Amino acid sequence: MNRPLPGPLPQAGEGTRFTPWSWVDICALDDLVPNVGVAALAGGRQIALFRVVAGDADPGAVYAIDNRDLKSGANVLSRGIVGDLQGELVVASPIYKQHYSLRSGHCIEHPEHSVVSYPVRVLDGRVQIGLSSSYLRRAAKAPRQKLVVIGGGVAARGVVNELLEIAPDLYDITVLGGADPVVGVQRFKRIVRTGSGRELPYDRLLLATGAIPVRAPAPARESPATEIAFTDVQEIDALLEAAQGHTRATVIGGGLLAIEAANALLRQGLDVSLALPGERLMPGELDAHAAGLLKASLEKRGVRFEALSPNPSPTSGRGELVVMAAGIRPNIALAAKIGLRCEHGVLVSDTLQTFDPRIYAVGACVQHRNATFGLATPLDQQIRVCASHLAELGHSRYRSVTGTRRLSISGIEACSAGDIVGGDGAEDLVYRDTRRGIYKRLVVKDSRVIGAVLYGDVRDANWYFNLIRNRTDVGAQRDRLLFGPDAG
Repeated sequence: MNRPLPGPLPQAGEGTRFTPWSWVDICALDDLVPNVGVAALAGGRQIALFRVVAGDADPGAVYAIDNRDLKSGANVLSRGIVGDLQGELVVASPIYKQHYSLRSGHCIEHPEHSVVSYPVRVLDGRVQIGLSSSYLRRAAKAPRQKLVVIGGGVAARGVVNELLEIAPDLYDITVLGGADPVVGVQRFKRIVRTGSGRELPYDRLLLATGAIPVRAPAPARESPATEIAFTDVQEIDALLEAAQGHTRATVIGGGLLAIEAANALLRQGLDVSLALPGERLMPGELDAHAAGLLKASLEKRGVRFEALSPNPSPTSGRGELVVMAAGIRPNIALAAKIGLRCEHGVLVSDTLQTFDPRIYAVGACVQHRNATFGLATPLDQQIRVCASHLAELGHSRYRSVTGTRRLSISGIEACSAGDIVGGDGAEDLVYRDTRRGIYKRLVVKDSRVIGAVLYGDVRDANWYFNLIRNRTDVGAQRDRLLFGPDAG
C-alpha cells in the first residue's frame, strides 16, 4: 500500500538545518485557482495540487497528492471536486467517486488504493513540493507497465514511435494484429485474448483498428471479374500490381480514393470507367461547379463515367478489374464487442481515452465530439496527444479541426476547407478563369471566411485555412481575398 511520506515538515526560514526533502519549484501561488485542482510534473510523477480557501480574505493552504487514481489507473485526481467529508478535507475522484484525503492521501472507501501525499511550502510567493531522494530512487526502479497495441497501421506505429522517444522506459509494448487477431478483451481483469489462445495482461490498451471499406453495388457481369478493395492512397503500388493482366477496370466511388485509383489505372494503360454512387464527384469536398470542372478534366484524360443503377444490367467481366473505392467507415467491431461506447466510431475524449480510462484509441476508428475523420484523420495531432498521455505527461488536448481536403494528381489540383455550404447569412465570393481552368469560391459570414473551394490554383490553400481556423476578421481586405495574401 502507498503511504504518506513521514516526518515533520520544514518551515521556510529555518536556515541550513538538514531536511530529508528536495524542494522542487512548481509555480507561483497566484497561478493556482482557489478550490480547483491542477496537475504538475515533479520527479517524473504527475502530482495533483490544490489551493483550498475558505473565503476572499483566506490565503488558503496548498496540498499535494499523487494525481493517479489507483483504482482506475488514470491520472485524474486533479480534476476531482474538493470538499469536506465527515470533517476530512478530501477530493473526489471523477471516475469511481472514491474520496482521497488531501492531507494524507488516504482513500476513504478503499484504503488499499491510498496515494502518496507530499509536503508543500510557499516561499517568496512560489509553491514548492518536497520530494525525498529515497522516494525518487524507488520511483525510478518502479516496474515497467504493460502496453498492448491492437493494430499495425500508421496510427499505431506513430504512437509507439513517439512513446519510445518521450518515455522509452515506461512500458513493455506488445503490438497485435495480422496473423493472430484479437478475439476478446477482459476489461476488468485487463487481459487481451488472441485467436491462437494467447492471453496478454495490460496496464494500458491502445486501439488502432482503423477503418473498413464501404461497399457499393457493382454492376452485374456475365463472366467473373476480379474485385478488390482500395482503402488507402498509400496502397497505389499494390493496386497497380493487382491490375496486371487486366485490360479494363471499373472503379466504384466518387471521392478522393476513387479518383486516385482511376487516374493510376488509366496511366497503367487500362480502359477505366468511374461508377458514381451519387450525383457528382467529391460531394463532401467540392461544390457543383468545381466538381463539374474536375469531371471534364478526367473525361479529357479518357475516364468514362457511369451511374450506379439499383438494378444493373449484365456486362462482360472478362479481363475486368473492379475496384471498390467508395470510402471507409470506422472499424468499431472489437470496441463494441468489449463494451466500449461507440456510435459511428469509438467515442474518445480530448485525451484520446475511451469510456474505459485504461483504453485509448487513435486513427480512423475514433469519433471525437461527434466527428469522424475517414481519410482526413489528423493523425499527427492524435499521435502526439495520445503518446503524451500514455507517457503520463498529460499536458495536451486533442482538438479535431479539419484541415484542407486536397486532390493532387498530375495536372489537376483541387482542395477545400471549412464549411463550403454556408447557409443563412453567408455570402459567396467567386472567381472564374475559364481559359486557365481556375475556380475559387470563398464562403464569408460575419466578416470571416468560413469555407473555401479551390480548383486549378491551390497555392493559397494554407492561407485560407488559417483564416478559417483563426476566425480572422477579413472585413478590411474583403475585396482582395480572392487574389491571395500578396494582393495589394
